[in-house]
Amino acid sequence: MVIDCMTALNLWETYPSPKQILEEDFNTLVSNLKTWSKNKMGVSKAHTILEVINNNDTNYQVYQEETDKIVFYKDVVSFVHSLKSKCKIGILSNLTLLDKNR
Repeated sequence: MVIDCMTALNLWETYPSPKQILEEDFNTLVSNLKTWSKNKMGVSKAHTILEVINNNDTNYQVYQEETDKIVFYKDVVSFVHSLKSKCKIGILSNLTLLDKNR
């Protein structure tokens, strides 16, 4: 199963690094995944995420330690949220234009 954009965005916003996922209570992680994915993900996906994190090599962990020092992800997350809302507004406004021609 692919994690959709909003689920991935919420995951990244809440847990910007794998270390934070590992520090989270398993049931809380499962609950968050269920909420964000509208019950499409849960225990199985949480186990998969934890397995991927635990199987990463040390080079990635060193890289992650450096990226943890950067807080730009909050700007990226808010930008993506704003783009999604703008896209919805644009789509809805275009639909009203189509209705005028009928």
